[in-house]
Amino acid sequence: MFDHILCPVDFSRHTKEIINYAQEIAKRFSSKLVVLHVIPSLDCYIPYESFILPTSILELEKKIDEEVRKNMENILKEIQIPVKTVIKWGVPHSTILDTVREEKIDLVIMASHGKGSLEQIILGSVAEKVLKRSPCPVLIVRPSTISEDS
Repeated sequence: MFDHILCPVDFSRHTKEIINYAQEIAKRFSSKLVVLHVIPSLDCYIPYESFILPTSILELEKKIDEEVRKNMENILKEIQIPVKTVIKWGVPHSTILDTVREEKIDLVIMASHGKGSLEQIILGSVAEKVLKRSPCPVLIVRPSTISEDS
């Protein structure tokens, strides 16, 4: 039924819970699990990149990439099934949707709440955008660590 499951993560406090949830579903369906982290494009954060030397941007991107890889390794060390890890740069919702197509994903499992930002408040959540545009089913999980009043 679900040969390939995608679990996008943002390293928020809910990440391990969502990955464990995805792992259990992948076990039940004998699915391949793909864990994705999208590093938001620096274009969003560096509006005046002409004032920054290209080498500075490359150094910053390299440091971010190294940190993300360490975080990914850390959150996956307790996973008991084979996992394909994917790390990409881009706009989170569109990069998730691109990965759905590239990896032939049958099910996306993601948290209803991530790190959040002013952009998400104004433009809508990543989960909502993926849910509306995904070519496959999307399971939105409300982590148990989210309090009732948040």
